[in-house]
Amino acid sequence: MIDDESQPLTFGLFPLDKPIQTRLLAACRALLQRATPAQVHDLAYVIHALQRLPLVTPEISAGVELATWQAQSGVRRGFEINADEFTLTTGESVDCGCGMDHESRKVLEVGTEAMRDIFEYGDDFSEWLNLFCEMAEDDGTEIDVHCDLDGEVDLYAEPEPMDWADNPLLDEMTW
Repeated sequence: MIDDESQPLTFGLFPLDKPIQTRLLAACRALLQRATPAQVHDLAYVIHALQRLPLVTPEISAGVELATWQAQSGVRRGFEINADEFTLTTGESVDCGCGMDHESRKVLEVGTEAMRDIFEYGDDFSEWLNLFCEMAEDDGTEIDVHCDLDGEVDLYAEPEPMDWADNPLLDEMTW
């Protein structure tokens, strides 16, 4: 069991998950070029939290959702990060003529207590990441960014680096 006093709070991310962080950071930075001022503000906190992974940034609860539409249907990809979990999501929307029908599902969910659920793609999230990054660079993609802060967050402080292989939570995870 992890000693809460001596170990940093982390998500159950493996070293093979590092491309998720790298690609999400690149996508969020690409979004800065066409985001509204309010979205730029929120993206700064999202980027800060992503840079600290696998460490948890408990003061930040944030997410990004991207949506594209063709005719009466839409596709969404997004992620959420907060004090308890980090999730990747996907979804579709269809205009049925009598209203919108929405379907959303988690692709990956990792927590801070040795919890890791994979709902799609196995351990290879390349396809999900490719679609998310393509959507981030497409001018026709709708951007939804949200961020709630619980306390002070110093965006000028350098992110605390952690070698992903040294994540103490990995010792707790059994498969």
